[in-house]
Amino acid sequence: MSRSTAPRRNAAAPGDVWRSVKQLGAVVIVALCAACSAAGSPNSGAADPSGLLGSWVLVKGTGPAGEVQIVDGFRITLEIQGPQVGGTSACNQYFGRIAASGNALRISELGGTEMACEPRVMAAESAYWAALGAVTSWARNGDSLTLAGPNAALTYKLLEPVPDAAMVDTIWVLDTLMSGDAASSVEARATLVLRSDGTFAGSTGCRDFTGLYQVQGDQVISIDLAVVGECPAELASLDSHVVTVLEGEFTVEVVGNRLTLGAAGNLGLGYTTEAE
Repeated sequence: MSRSTAPRRNAAAPGDVWRSVKQLGAVVIVALCAACSAAGSPNSGAADPSGLLGSWVLVKGTGPAGEVQIVDGFRITLEIQGPQVGGTSACNQYFGRIAASGNALRISELGGTEMACEPRVMAAESAYWAALGAVTSWARNGDSLTLAGPNAALTYKLLEPVPDAAMVDTIWVLDTLMSGDAASSVEARATLVLRSDGTFAGSTGCRDFTGLYQVQGDQVISIDLAVVGECPAELASLDSHVVTVLEGEFTVEVVGNRLTLGAAGNLGLGYTTEAE
């Protein structure tokens, strides 16, 4: 399930990804009444808007365009930090503003990147945009968040944040390649360093790479990955596996001195620490 056309990894700095794309205007922006009432709200009383804060992944949804399909490898996420809202809408990244008063909710100024994916992914994205633009209220129950409207309902679960304090400024040495349930050892020396300034660097085992990254929810988004050098035939498979995981979005888990990265297609990389 590959993503095509202009990649998003062309920004000069991590924040530029969100600032450089044009607004999607009439396609996705729905004007919501700032004084909308909590009628039809899943909650019976006023709620604390701070309950919205955090990173969420969609588990089911419906809206004006019908059901929002969940496509394997193309998650739909929602990240709310203060008045800012964003996430991944299956194929593209999106951003906007959010305001809440009690159970009432208003999302505005939505925009996003303009990559193209296979038809079923784009259909899921279109249905999500339509539903997101139609929500007018919210409710939280533990680690579950529901955004709702007269003809829309989006249910998310809370994501654990990337443990970036444990992840950054450490030399990680690759020792395991993962593909589905299979794991294999690594013969060549391959490394990864994620810096606290938003840059990363390392080696695939035969080529050196650099890039920029952003933390979003439980994922790291790779930007401007640049790989230089040549690989002998016996290391081509290792090189390809590392680049495939690092060139897009990947989940992060840090347990003790181990770092595990997971990407679409059930591919993964396992690292251990090395003193820098």
